[in-house]
Amino acid sequence: MPRYPLSAIRMFYVMSALGSLSSGLIFTVNILYQIQVVGLSPLQLVLVGTTLEVVAFFFEVPTGIIADVYSRKLSIIIGNVLIGVGFLVEGLIPAFGAVLLNQLIWGVGVTFTSGATQAWLVDEVGEERAGRVFLRAGQVGSVFGLLGTALAALLGSITLALPMLLGAGGLIILGIVLWLQMPETGFKPTPKGERNTFDHMTGTFREGLRRVRMSRVLPLVIAVMLVYGLYSEGYDRLNQKHILTSFQFPAIGGFQPIVWFSLLSILLTLFSLGFTEALLRRLNTSNRRALATALFWITVGMVGALIAFGLAPTLLVVILAYLVFNTLRGLQGPLYDTWSNLYFESSVRATMNSMMSQMNALGQIAGGPIVGFASEGLTARFGLGMALRLTMLLVGVMLTPAFWFLRRARNIVEPASTDAV
Repeated sequence: MPRYPLSAIRMFYVMSALGSLSSGLIFTVNILYQIQVVGLSPLQLVLVGTTLEVVAFFFEVPTGIIADVYSRKLSIIIGNVLIGVGFLVEGLIPAFGAVLLNQLIWGVGVTFTSGATQAWLVDEVGEERAGRVFLRAGQVGSVFGLLGTALAALLGSITLALPMLLGAGGLIILGIVLWLQMPETGFKPTPKGERNTFDHMTGTFREGLRRVRMSRVLPLVIAVMLVYGLYSEGYDRLNQKHILTSFQFPAIGGFQPIVWFSLLSILLTLFSLGFTEALLRRLNTSNRRALATALFWITVGMVGALIAFGLAPTLLVVILAYLVFNTLRGLQGPLYDTWSNLYFESSVRATMNSMMSQMNALGQIAGGPIVGFASEGLTARFGLGMALRLTMLLVGVMLTPAFWFLRRARNIVEPASTDAV
């Protein structure tokens, strides 16, 4: 079959569109599926997520090095296909063991894409253009994620597994599209005849560590990512459980919870589109200090929203806090990617991005069980509703160390990244 590569920017937008459509189908229903169909407890929900992060922690750097030494395109294709296969397994078999198996497959798949995707784009379009492309792709992804969410509400009302299965199929199709049309011109892999797998892998990883040791700011960049991981597992796994336990959706139209959560996701997407556009027009995405300052204030807002989410007395307040938090969090991701990649040289960019993801995974591995067992103990003492409220407050406290690291990082001036360092 002939291949007709698209331009790198168009391909990245296609990747964002199809990936977000598939993710919208999957993740609108995934936690509800685990709560309502599989019947997982709060502790099980958190431990399922921790399993994912343990896998990601051990595979992030090896898969990132593979992307640097062999092919970032191949790494991204493998990752999308594996993620699709993992969710097919979970959707077809509604059992705790199948959920755990998906975490293993999904975890490996994510590590193939996480470092390689950002590195591929920056190498294809350059550091100066990458920031705006990341943010524009986020907008494209929001639109298609909106479509996926709406479809998930419709199909999930029939059965919660159906959107997940269709989304899994979409990721596998994305892998095929990437194989046929994805360019890779900015990256020059080591020639086959000169490859020594062990030497090149360990050498690239050592070079990444050397760059961190030489820099005053990279340890702070890593620390911020570690904190972002520390709080996130508890929130991701328990926020829907908190809403379902402490509040009751209006009895309008006999809507199932999947419909209400889909409507919240649609509203959240509209919020995010507006905030991202405003940020694009005002923020210099090639200025490290400006990016660090923006991340600082976004993180402050996230902590405030988490506290309001935990203490909310009414459904309206908890929904507003949910929307504010997730809108800010949606901005934080692409801004962090843009900011951190300004410090990474091309030759080790995928490895460095994988190290960032590994730090996020390490934070989630540490934070997930803390939140899970705290929730279990609080439930025994205060009941499930109050326990989940206190757990959300704990999650907010776990995010606060990022304030100090971002303030330090924005005041450090280092020369522009170069492979000659």
